[in-house]
Amino acid sequence: MIKNRKKISTAELLFTIMFCMLYSYIFLETTTFNMPEWIKYLVYGFSFFLVMVKVSFFDKYSKIKFFNMLIFSILTIVAAYFSRNYSLVILWIMVIGANNIDFEKIIRVFLIASVILLLGTLIASKYGLIMNFTYTRNGKIRNSFGANYPTDFGAHVLYIVLAYIYTLRGKLDIKRGLLVLLVGFFVIDQTDARLDAYLIIIVAIVFFIYNIAVNSIQGNSKLSIIAYIMAFSVPVAFVSSNLLTYVYTPFNNIMYKLNILFSARLVLGKQAFVRYPIKFFGQYIQQIGAGGYNGYMSSSLGNNYNYFFIDSSFVNMLLSYGILFSGYLVILISLRLVTKVKQGDYVLVLIFIFVTISSVVDQHFLEVAYNPFTLFIFSSMLYNKDVENEIREF
Repeated sequence: MIKNRKKISTAELLFTIMFCMLYSYIFLETTTFNMPEWIKYLVYGFSFFLVMVKVSFFDKYSKIKFFNMLIFSILTIVAAYFSRNYSLVILWIMVIGANNIDFEKIIRVFLIASVILLLGTLIASKYGLIMNFTYTRNGKIRNSFGANYPTDFGAHVLYIVLAYIYTLRGKLDIKRGLLVLLVGFFVIDQTDARLDAYLIIIVAIVFFIYNIAVNSIQGNSKLSIIAYIMAFSVPVAFVSSNLLTYVYTPFNNIMYKLNILFSARLVLGKQAFVRYPIKFFGQYIQQIGAGGYNGYMSSSLGNNYNYFFIDSSFVNMLLSYGILFSGYLVILISLRLVTKVKQGDYVLVLIFIFVTISSVVDQHFLEVAYNPFTLFIFSSMLYNKDVENEIREF
């Protein structure tokens, strides 16, 4: 028993070092900090080395877990190759590295690191150490606070809030609820990142109600059924987003209004379906957004004629990474969420509802620099069970 504890402790140490180093780098890549190219290869290489040491010498696997990790690895590498988007390799390193690590500890490390990095970025932008891109929409100034785009800053804040609530097990009292509400109002006032701000405000309300009703929720058979249904929010949103985008036509009044509501995301997604057929293994799609220095200068000059960006995570997943990777991932996530419902972990299921809603419109679902919750796939979750039970079950 002591030997197992030592191995688990060593595995956690290796993962924590890897996570802090790699996460810090990919976070700073979403900002206007100028990151030297050689650092990227050093960070990626050392992170890969640490994960290989961990999985080779300190991890345990059941047969079904080993099979799922193998399939996930193959499909991820194939999708990264065909899409030429090697950010998937970062996702792979993080997800495989999180194997058998207590997910709550992962979220705590994420929360500390992301708050420090975001505050540091904000302060650096306010003192002119890095660029603060400012945009205008309907006469309202939108600050990016050192992020590549105002909605990127808003997304960072949203996922920090969700991580904070997860560490509280969803128990958001009045003081903490008011704090989250103030954060939401700050985001809408300073960045005009409407989706992120509104989701933060709704999150505060939902989890304040959850905190009041948590005792009556646990063990309620009707609510358990609802929780099981919510566990499939990711594949439902994945299919719905792609289907709605694929059949979009401006001649349908409802679809036309939805496109306006989603800031022209449906029409851009439709263009993507027209230009790029759905493939099994994915494909390279050149995207030009309004974020970063080049995008900012283009927007400032009113020169957006070459803008083409697939904002929806689910549409981008299907077209860029293909049917096999996307289908496998969304099903695997749902099956793991079903396991969490069985264990009474309704908080994670609720959080994934908000992650899913955000991902219908934003592109951050697979970007660990924003969303840490995909790392739960192979992690251990000590909500009601110990590590050994979790390993045997999966």
